[in-house]
Amino acid sequence: MNISSINLVAFDNRFIETIKDYKKIHLKEGEGTYYTITANKKKAGVIGFQTEKDGNIGLKIGIHQDFRGQGVFGKALTLLAKKHTFDKIYSEVAIANIASVKAHEKVGFKRIPKKKEEELKEKGLMYKRNMMLVKNIKFQNY
Repeated sequence: MNISSINLVAFDNRFIETIKDYKKIHLKEGEGTYYTITANKKKAGVIGFQTEKDGNIGLKIGIHQDFRGQGVFGKALTLLAKKHTFDKIYSEVAIANIASVKAHEKVGFKRIPKKKEEELKEKGLMYKRNMMLVKNIKFQNY
């Protein structure tokens, strides 16, 4: 599918249930800001963020299986970052979810140092089976 437009629209909490493994996104109702992603005017995923206890911005993303591998993640992340003007975002991803790890790396996320990860796990701030990735957001002026 050739995707010509990506937009962020009002969050549809019924649509999220159509995304494979949507429960792993860990959205907390009443905590955070979320959007439904549309691609060519069709619902393609959800994206949002929560401000974590340490003040960092934590990404929440789920791309519908019919739209994976088509560049939706990167474009939606850019729209989210511009809309909310943050310059750094973190994402906790299951180590076993190779496709998600690769998708994050493709859009510029890097793994934080393992020592820092272990500290977060010891404090109960992240799941033991996960890794933490971070992306610095830089905008080009055209």
